[in-house]
Amino acid sequence: MGASKKPTWRRIVTYAFVLAILALARPESPWFWVGFGISLPGMLLRMWACGYLHKNKVLATGGPYAHFKHPLYIGTFLGFLGFLVGVTTFHPPGSYLALGGFPVFFLAYFLYYLPKKNQVEKDRMFKRFGEEFLRWDREVPDFFPRLKPYKAGVSQRFQWSGLVRNSEIGMFGVYLAGWVFLFLRMRGLF
Repeated sequence: MGASKKPTWRRIVTYAFVLAILALARPESPWFWVGFGISLPGMLLRMWACGYLHKNKVLATGGPYAHFKHPLYIGTFLGFLGFLVGVTTFHPPGSYLALGGFPVFFLAYFLYYLPKKNQVEKDRMFKRFGEEFLRWDREVPDFFPRLKPYKAGVSQRFQWSGLVRNSEIGMFGVYLAGWVFLFLRMRGLF
């Protein structure tokens, strides 16, 4: 089992939280549709980014990586934010999920996960790609996209095989299954 697939406390807590939300959620329209509308672009951004990603082999500077450094983080953020909006309701227990979930999510994501992950990744990328990484790191913003794409020395193209190589097909399937479950629950079928 690769390091990215091993269970960690962070993963266990995250999956338990998501399962609790699914078990307790009673989604209502229009919240469901607003949430889906927020998270779908996030998941599509993740897929676009994975098509350019060759972990630890090539510095990804094409596609979304030419505009900002962290399309996977932004995609994950939008996906989970949309999920929280999609299960929002003003009736318990859904109201508790929304009221408790939003602050916990924002605090955990922006104060713990993102700074830690960003530093670990920068250190790893510098060791692996050196000056090439430093140039890209200086010119490409972390989260707010630059309009003019970064031009690297090597042209990169989107590869559908990147979605399989980076396990994004399975992730997208889990994501869609969650939304289908919430839709069926909203329609009273679960």
